[in-house]
Amino acid sequence: MNTLENNNNQSLKITRIGGLLYLILIACGIYAEIFVLSELVVGNSQTATAKNILTHEALYRTGIIAHIVTLLCSSLLIGILFKVFKSTSEYLVLTLLVFNVVTIAIEGISILYELETLSILKSKMLSDSFSIEQVNAMAFIPLKMQSATYDLALLFFGVACCLISILILRSKLFYRWVGLLMFVAGLCYITNSVTYFISPSFRNYLLPYILIPCFIAELSLSINMMASNGRPTQTYPQ
Repeated sequence: MNTLENNNNQSLKITRIGGLLYLILIACGIYAEIFVLSELVVGNSQTATAKNILTHEALYRTGIIAHIVTLLCSSLLIGILFKVFKSTSEYLVLTLLVFNVVTIAIEGISILYELETLSILKSKMLSDSFSIEQVNAMAFIPLKMQSATYDLALLFFGVACCLISILILRSKLFYRWVGLLMFVAGLCYITNSVTYFISPSFRNYLLPYILIPCFIAELSLSINMMASNGRPTQTYPQ
């Protein structure tokens, strides 16, 4: 009995830690994308973007650090979600693991593009060989690639959200409405990314509204994990 109780307490603690990691992940992701990149990158203006990044280099670097923190939290969260849901469906939880690993790998590449932009702008060798306009143009290309790779990462993460939703509904470890919200979030992420690759101009009309359900769903799951009692829910609150 004591061994079973200890295992339950350990599982409860791990689940709550996962909820905290998810909360940190959400906060860092919002900061990096909305309060850093969205503020510094000016549409298709290469000159204005380069000026903003060089003028606010410290801010730009904090955005990179925030992105790295999201990768660290995501990596730890993968293991926690695997432990939480492994008894629900081995196939689904392994599939979730694969999609999360791919998401993290692609997002890691997007961070390298951010670093490349800063490296180009601060390169003395390039500034001596090319005009300022040419350097700014070269530095802007990695930012475009960063946006594309990040959206690709969100496409895989959208599928992961749908898998989390199914696992929640099957396991009954968390509220049913949280599972349903996660499925909606997954569909929103997938739609957002697919629209970016098909018609970037149309995707601009969807932002930021299409990502609001994602924020609500993930925040709800994070809070639900931190407040978890570690036992399956027999009846769902209305």
